[in-house]
Amino acid sequence: MGLLVVAAAASFAVALRGVDPGDFAAALGAIHWDRTPWLVAAVLLNHAVRVVRWHLLLHAAPWRRTVPIALTAFLAMTLLPLRLGEAVRPALHTADGISLDRSVAALVSERLLDLVLLLLLIGWVSTAVALPDTITVGGVDVVATAQRGAALLVIVGGIAVVAFAVLGERLAPRMPVGAGFVRGLGQGFRSLASDPVRAAWVVALTVGTWASTILYVAAGLACFPGVPSGVPVAATAWAAIVSGITVLPTPVFFGAYEASGTVALRLFGTAPSTAAAAVLFLHLAYVVIVAVPGLLAMAHEGTGTKTLQ
Repeated sequence: MGLLVVAAAASFAVALRGVDPGDFAAALGAIHWDRTPWLVAAVLLNHAVRVVRWHLLLHAAPWRRTVPIALTAFLAMTLLPLRLGEAVRPALHTADGISLDRSVAALVSERLLDLVLLLLLIGWVSTAVALPDTITVGGVDVVATAQRGAALLVIVGGIAVVAFAVLGERLAPRMPVGAGFVRGLGQGFRSLASDPVRAAWVVALTVGTWASTILYVAAGLACFPGVPSGVPVAATAWAAIVSGITVLPTPVFFGAYEASGTVALRLFGTAPSTAAAAVLFLHLAYVVIVAVPGLLAMAHEGTGTKTLQ
């Protein structure tokens, strides 16, 4: 954890490089607050799409459980480092009698689809957006690094999914421990593969998840005068941000988020102070918007802060 805090501080230093405090304050003071409702609406839309996708992937819990558990998990994933919040959904669904292997299979499927969309987004940005330079943070090309890492995970994860789905029933009896878990994973993957309509909806919702993410990034950047607008800018900024927080998953993603986003915006001619202010505002706004429904869901379910411990 200490190393992650140091990494977050170092990333913040990269984000604030060349930033004048007076210009930074002026950029924050020039926010178009009348445009922020669009940002809130876009983030809530993104969460709604993600909740529906999780419900279809799990295909075992009623809506009254899927919604609060997913919202609680989204908050945990935002706050906890090293993607530890990913464990929240499988853990909470066990109280509903849903086996851990089934929820883990749904979670793995979700993450593999997201990795595929990350690769497609990076590929589109690399080929369709005219960037004058690479997005380098601390001497590391975060986009290229994330692309290689995501590609490796997609290959390994895809092979694992196929292996569990095809060979799970055969491997389970030969395993001294974990046979039930392996069998359950295989059943979970086969369940999705055997329902092409549900699988198609999950894929469509994954595209919707990433499209709505780019939408809220665009809405957040539009709140700042001096920041270029449009889908290419928002897509590039998000590709850089998600690459940065994937390579360096700091607590609450602080530092990695700001460094990657500001470097991306500077490539489009945004002043350093304005870029830093816009990305920090976007990050903080997202955390607040995620926290409100997440805390309400925790209160409704009576999970309290134990969920995040």
